[in-house]
Amino acid sequence: MKCIGLAVPGSIDYDRGVVIDAHNLDYHDFPLCRSISEHYPCVTVYVENDANAAALAEYYCGAFRGCSSGLLITIGTGIGGGLVLDGKLFIGGKKNGFEFGHGVLVFGGERCSCGQLGCIESYCSAAALVREGRKAATLHHESAMFQRAQGDLTKINAKLVMDCAREGDETASAVYKQFTDYLGATACTAIALFDPEIIAFGGGVSNDGEFLLGPIREYAERYAFFRNHAKIVSAEMKNDAGIIGAAMLYLQR
Repeated sequence: MKCIGLAVPGSIDYDRGVVIDAHNLDYHDFPLCRSISEHYPCVTVYVENDANAAALAEYYCGAFRGCSSGLLITIGTGIGGGLVLDGKLFIGGKKNGFEFGHGVLVFGGERCSCGQLGCIESYCSAAALVREGRKAATLHHESAMFQRAQGDLTKINAKLVMDCAREGDETASAVYKQFTDYLGATACTAIALFDPEIIAFGGGVSNDGEFLLGPIREYAERYAFFRNHAKIVSAEMKNDAGIIGAAMLYLQR
């Protein structure tokens, strides 16, 4: 074994191999590479943000194959993302990483978990879809969402909102259209900034395939700055993306 690759849900100091912050793991300025090297002293250890690693997996093995550039947007409780440009993982000029979900989408909008107002994550995450679904159900007790939840708003999750929208419920459909419009606007921003060949959507919500991607493509066709813009697809590597990307880190370093 010549090297070990690690994917961590947090910010990375690449020069020192330190996890600056990974709140879910309770890592703060944690020297992860050194800790692993103590057990494997003859092996090179690499560490990367998990969303960046997932983008690498798409580049080498998945949706970005045959392309030199691609953007991965993962839709979960938050919004993750990884960007490959000219065959290289983009980690920023100051090596702070790529936090696309914390660009501002709505000025003065909903407060994000990061503390800012109006982040992409505040409008395009599964948590945002749930928030808006519950708001709408509160105002529309006749909606399928409210009825299926039997009036218990805590039972309204992203899947319920999407299922009701797919079945034609008017209230759920309005919530879902707003959600996909925000995702479409986010894709258009990415197209204008980076001009990637591919934008791949991953995460649990993306499992709905064309029901999600179709409206995003339609929005991009209408509003993208470039007429010849990125192809919008589903990510291919699914739950193994971070693992596969971590194994590919040696090709980038």
